[in-house]
Amino acid sequence: MVLVIIAFFNFPVLGQDEDVPTVDCTAEGLAEAIEAGTADILEANPDAVEDADPAYLFAIGNIQVQFALDCGYQPSFPEVETLIDRTLSIAPLSFIIAQSAIGSDVEVALAELEDIQGNSQAGQLLYNGLEVGLDGAELGCAGCHNGEAAPLTEGSWTRIVDIRLNEPEFADYTAEQYAIESIIHPANYIVPEYENVIMPANYGSRLDAQQLADLLAYLQSQDQVLDDSEAQADAGDETASTDVDPMATCSQDDVLGCTEIVAQLTGNDLRGEGLYNGTTLPAFGMALGCAGCHTAGVLGPATEGTWQRTIDERLTLSDFADYSVEQFVIEAIIHPNNYIPEGYTEGVMPGNYAEQLSAQDIADLLAFLRD
Repeated sequence: MVLVIIAFFNFPVLGQDEDVPTVDCTAEGLAEAIEAGTADILEANPDAVEDADPAYLFAIGNIQVQFALDCGYQPSFPEVETLIDRTLSIAPLSFIIAQSAIGSDVEVALAELEDIQGNSQAGQLLYNGLEVGLDGAELGCAGCHNGEAAPLTEGSWTRIVDIRLNEPEFADYTAEQYAIESIIHPANYIVPEYENVIMPANYGSRLDAQQLADLLAYLQSQDQVLDDSEAQADAGDETASTDVDPMATCSQDDVLGCTEIVAQLTGNDLRGEGLYNGTTLPAFGMALGCAGCHTAGVLGPATEGTWQRTIDERLTLSDFADYSVEQFVIEAIIHPNNYIPEGYTEGVMPGNYAEQLSAQDIADLLAFLRD
């Protein structure tokens, strides 16, 4: 925020120009740097002190703050909060958002993303509306990209490489460039079968560089799923210990029956981890958002210790006296509002996982949570 204020008022401040030497953080060095910075300001406005110019005081204060940061000072939370409040009192929120946004220049966006590591889980939360853009509103991606209103999420990267980049107008594009342009300039190319769908053209002003990198990482993580159903069927054949169909579905109205089916399958904890983290798709739906809410207990109980908590706490409740751990966890997945732990809110966890998960999916999730 300090840098936003400095840029907004356009005062010369040492430490922000790559040609200015690194600040000497000794007492003598700082004294000399502050003196030099003050001289630069007075050179631009020699009468600043005599006129008691508030702009001079503001610029001097910014110099000292910047030098403190350059010398490794980490502001406390109250100090950061004060800086934010002060910034908001000077510049409108829309200005600050605009300064943070990736913007509409694809080449600039590509350059910014070169040094940023995308987080597929964070991208999944943005994509599914569990996190919001810079403007505080959901992006709405998952609502359209279901293959009916807009192209499917699954296999996005393969389609870009194998189909889109074969179009003459994209011959010189990278997959990243195409994906970025599709997000911030969606009207540049409309997939033929979706010509009647209008994607918002304002994402360049709603996403910062990290959020855009996260979305790209999420789309790449979904690339494996073009033939995922075949892989899952193969995995099911290998792990099934009986004639139970691993692609069978469970009914919300028959949790006990579902538990009996799942008990006959061998769960794969690594695949369960992929399902939980959104890097592997379930049998019949979009990527799950488990990790986004359950990591560190943010919106749902923490992932860690699920199995032991169920034994030590949940099954001691009278409502679950006859439950096995497996039955409780399965019910918590496919019928999440049947029991809401203290401190959490009803309706946050989606209630449609029974429709998205196969019996093998559930067995794999249980294997992951059991660890």
